[in-house]
Parts: sequence; structure tokens; C-alpha cells
Amino acid sequence: MLKVDYPVTRFSVSRDLAPQEITVRVQFEQPLDDGSAQYWVSILEDMSVVTNAGGFAGTSIPPWESQMVPKHAQRIGEAGLEVVFSVKSVDFGFFRALHNSLASAHVYNARLASMDVHSSAPALVVLGTSELEGIAYPGASRASSYELDQPEPSPVDNTVTIEIDTPGATAQQVGPLMAALTAWGNLLLGAYPNDGEHPYTCVSDCTTPEWTGEGLVFVLPTFMGSEAAFNAVISMATRAAHEGLAISRVSIE
Repeated sequence: MLKVDYPVTRFSVSRDLAPQEITVRVQFEQPLDDGSAQYWVSILEDMSVVTNAGGFAGTSIPPWESQMVPKHAQRIGEAGLEVVFSVKSVDFGFFRALHNSLASAHVYNARLASMDVHSSAPALVVLGTSELEGIAYPGASRASSYELDQPEPSPVDNTVTIEIDTPGATAQQVGPLMAALTAWGNLLLGAYPNDGEHPYTCVSDCTTPEWTGEGLVFVLPTFMGSEAAFNAVISMATRAAHEGLAISRVSIE
């Protein structure tokens, strides 16, 4: 039976969007094996891929300016893990998605005693779970050069199909966007719960995007969580278009 709760949580982070170094320290209730340790590191790696594709830039930052660079990961004793990375040009809602991803893994993978996230930037604010839940998720980039088709979500249908038309592009050219969508799909196990819900309620059974020769098709047969998750797809497509990928339409329905 799942024990749905939160570990002791402390985020000392800055609302300043200047480049900063972020240290994530997690302490587990039991000794951690190597496989589980790598799983936790992979959460940060997926966030890095999505950030570098513009997914967490929000509405006020050009998505091509976002960057997240992992610096190192190390074990701390038998039951601790530390991951350090540098980040610049991300929406403050990035920290909500980070918190949610870790809190979900706490339920599904290995239970945490505590998670501590702190920034090297000045003027820090200290946030716990309740404060982090009140931060808005990153919005979608406003700068788009393609047609966007995103109907209102259906309250009875949790199947989502994402189509990104890339006329004339090659599989190699769409490869970075495909990798970003795959990493984003991995984060859907926790990153975007609906307001008031525990992150473990955000679930999806997506696999990987499919290249059709004319574009990408990414089917989520089941998606449960906040529709704000799809803002990342729009922002990543905007960055890809800015960097030269010919995108004519993005459809999320």
C-alpha cells in the first residue's frame, strides 16, 4: 500500500532569474542501492533536457535562453545523495516541477526522510511544500511562428495526442526535439499534478514520440494531471523553430 505523504522539505531559492548554482540533497529512510540512486539522478537529467529545450522558460523568458547544466552527483553515506547543477533563465515555477518530481519518486521509488534544495544566488526565499504548491507552473512561450491547435481539455477524455508538423525536415533535424519530448514525458510521473493534489496523482503511460516522415506524433493514452504540462511542449517547439527547425503546426488534443 502506498504511503502518500511528503518528506521534510526545504527549498532555499531565489526569484532572481540570474544564473545560479543549485544543490539538491536528498536523504533516504533506508540505504540506497546503485540502481535507485541512478533513477533519482535521471530525474534531474530529464529536467535538464527539458530546460535546455526551453520547456521551463515560461512566458517572460525567450525559451532559447534557458539552460541547465549538471555539474556533479555524489553519494553521501549509505542513504544520501547530492546533485549540483547550474541553471539560468528559467521561470520560478521550475522549482514547483522539481519539488513535485522528487515528491512523486518518494512515493513510487524510494522513500525520503528529507529533501533540501538551495541556490547560490542572493536574496533567497525559504519554501516548504505548501508554499511550493502555490507557485504557478511555467506558462507557454508567447513567441510562436507556427499554427497552434489546442482545444479546451475534455473532462471525460484523458487521452492526449501531440502532433508537430515539420514539413521538409529530416529525422536527424527533429532528433533534439524528439529527445526533449521524451524527457518531458518521463517527468509526467509527478511533475504536474492538479492544484491541491499530491504529485503521485500526475501519471502518464506515454512511451516515445514517433517520427512519421512529416512530423512527430506523441500519444499519451492516459494522462492525469494539470493541463499546464503542455505549456512546455509549446515552448520547446518555439525554441526548436527559433533554432531552425521548420514547424508549421503544433496540435495538442
